[in-house]
Amino acid sequence: MVGEHKSFKSAAELLGLTQSAISAQVKTFEEQLGYPVFERTTRSVELTKKGAQLYEVAGTALKSINACLRSQELQDRHKRGELRVACNSTFPTELLDLFLSALSTKFPYRKLTVVELQSDAIEEAVREDLVDLALTSEPSDRSQNFSRLFKSRLVAIVNASFDLQDAKVVSRSDLSGRSIFVYCENEDFGMITDLVRPTLTEGHEIFCRMSNAERLIQMVKRSDGFGIAWEHSLDANLTSGCRVVAFSDLAKQRSVGLLSRSSGEDWSAISRALSRKLAAE
Repeated sequence: MVGEHKSFKSAAELLGLTQSAISAQVKTFEEQLGYPVFERTTRSVELTKKGAQLYEVAGTALKSINACLRSQELQDRHKRGELRVACNSTFPTELLDLFLSALSTKFPYRKLTVVELQSDAIEEAVREDLVDLALTSEPSDRSQNFSRLFKSRLVAIVNASFDLQDAKVVSRSDLSGRSIFVYCENEDFGMITDLVRPTLTEGHEIFCRMSNAERLIQMVKRSDGFGIAWEHSLDANLTSGCRVVAFSDLAKQRSVGLLSRSSGEDWSAISRALSRKLAAE
């Protein structure tokens, strides 16, 4: 799992263990082998040359064994009334609360575990039965079962006192020479950078990614700059004192919905319940 995700933290979250427990297991394994499997830095975890060779040889067999074990574990979890769900790390609390409320009305679970992951890690977690259901953006893997709930768009966030000729939209040219603060998943930052790159100039003070939505709104309120985020990642209460507006020349959208394996539990009732709750909001 560490080799797949190149992260002790992601592996620990997906396996329901602590990061220190994963590290200890890897250390013991490396001591038994007599050579390191991973090369660690402060920012990343990579397989060593020998580790990559071992992973390639053992990977197929381990995946088959793990698939059988996870399938049995999944059945056992459901019999015990346990449910493991995942959501994107950028989703606001209000959207997660609606999701969990819809779950509670349609699935009588006795124990619920929620993990926050990046989109690519969520796809892997669903595929490998590490979670039962996920609230996420549309996956790249079309073999997985995805029920769309709504579409989200890329929006700009500006200080309420900011002077806009049109109060409902901005254009990328409006970004020129201003600070830009971005709130998104890791995988989206490069895409957003490419979209706004033509407006960036030498005089650009700041172009950076915010760690959370609260920090994004704080920076926007303190400056005459722009925030950029997916509309669904912004809590309505959080944006008080700011204006959330569309881009007139940047029609970037994505679908958000429920992701599950194509076989197994039927989650359509939860999808309908959540759709009704979103419509009521």
